[in-house]
Amino acid sequence: MSFAYILPLLSCILVYGYTWLTELGGCAPMEIEQILIMAILGLFLSMITAIGEEIGWRGFLLTELRATLSYKKINFAIGIIWYLYHMPLIIFSNYNNGNKFSSALCFFVMVMAMTTIANTLCMEANSMWPSIVLHSSHNLFVQSIFDKMTINASYT
Repeated sequence: MSFAYILPLLSCILVYGYTWLTELGGCAPMEIEQILIMAILGLFLSMITAIGEEIGWRGFLLTELRATLSYKKINFAIGIIWYLYHMPLIIFSNYNNGNKFSSALCFFVMVMAMTTIANTLCMEANSMWPSIVLHSSHNLFVQSIFDKMTINASYT
């Protein structure tokens, strides 16, 4: 379960760290106390939305597809459905970086990778909780910490 929490943090450190170091985007550091509070309490708030999605993706869809599809096809099917589920947000709201095409492309890569990891964690644990923690942790670190610390530039 700790892997499910830490993996999104590590991926954010790599992606956002690269963005800041190469000056593709700037960094406005947050206070460490604020980060720690968000990293602990924010996880539980983030679970509110993640639980609903994970009941659908892993609780229902993964369970049903395991009876008929191979591991790779399950990951592909759930990843595509998850991606399409979020596309209206990317296209019609501010759930993008201002460039809808690049946001959709980056989201596709992320969701396909995250689907494989979440499915694997669920199947190994025989529980939805690892995927709930992974999804919540990802949303927390991306939306509430690293995005807020990033100053947009032309390529952010």
